[in-house]
Amino acid sequence: MAIAETLERRPLRIGLTGHGAILSPIGSSLEIEAARRRMRLRLRRFDQGARGGRAHLRALIEAVRSEGFDLLHCADPLRRELTELIHDSAVIADRSQLYDTVYLDETGSLQGYDAGTLGLQDALQDFLKDRAAEHVLILGGGSEAQSAALALVGLGVKRLTFHDPDLSQAASLANLMQQRDGIRCTLLASLEGVFHEFSRPGMTRGWIDGVIHAPAQERGAGVHGIQQLAPPLWLADLAPPDTASGLGRQARAEGCALLTAEETCRHRGTRLLTCALQREADRAATSAAEIAPERAAEPSRTMAAQEALRSG
Repeated sequence: MAIAETLERRPLRIGLTGHGAILSPIGSSLEIEAARRRMRLRLRRFDQGARGGRAHLRALIEAVRSEGFDLLHCADPLRRELTELIHDSAVIADRSQLYDTVYLDETGSLQGYDAGTLGLQDALQDFLKDRAAEHVLILGGGSEAQSAALALVGLGVKRLTFHDPDLSQAASLANLMQQRDGIRCTLLASLEGVFHEFSRPGMTRGWIDGVIHAPAQERGAGVHGIQQLAPPLWLADLAPPDTASGLGRQARAEGCALLTAEETCRHRGTRLLTCALQREADRAATSAAEIAPERAAEPSRTMAAQEALRSG
């Protein structure tokens, strides 16, 4: 009831910033889900600016807050910067946690939510039904690759292999996931010959079931192709929809099952709206808890006043 009353008074305000091709399906998903729930929603895109850096992002957060927005969602390439801002703001920070959304109803330490990882996990859960996913190769070493690793671990995947042109990035991510979850992580220095004619379940030790292409945006479109990419291998291509990933085209041409970035972004939008509604619910519950003792004290104060009048 408290949520409904709040949203009747004013629309939920969500700001969006980052790569436009990622924001478009997120915005569409938010609008569709809000209409389904019959709730008022106001979306606005904010220019991420050309300067970049955490100081610039903090200034953007304050500007969006000053305009009365409830949340600001930061798509890549701002996700890593927002994560670092929130970590630096916290007394104790879990460095494996990513953030792509910041709450704007708090003026103290920054608090946030990771709609991207949870949305990706939702998308992968649907996509991987009846598909093997015991061992997954992640192409990338940035925040999108970390999000993919977290989502896969959340689904119970026990082995990950990482490849990135910057092997130190892949190694850092592999170490992070091993320390966080104790899963088996390995590094792949080269993609040459990774899939070959004898590479199939039951014949090759360490068979890879599927691939997640999660390139860092600041370093281009990522991997363009892999030799011998063919079913039953599957591909989740998280490259932004406007980059026309060569790897995604190859997987489609070869008949591999393909999960696109646009589909994962739609799930992210749904998670983002759920996050906003949960925040409203938490705030309403806190307000109710603060008001309840005062209301409980009112009858006793009234009785005391009446007794005082009678005594007078």
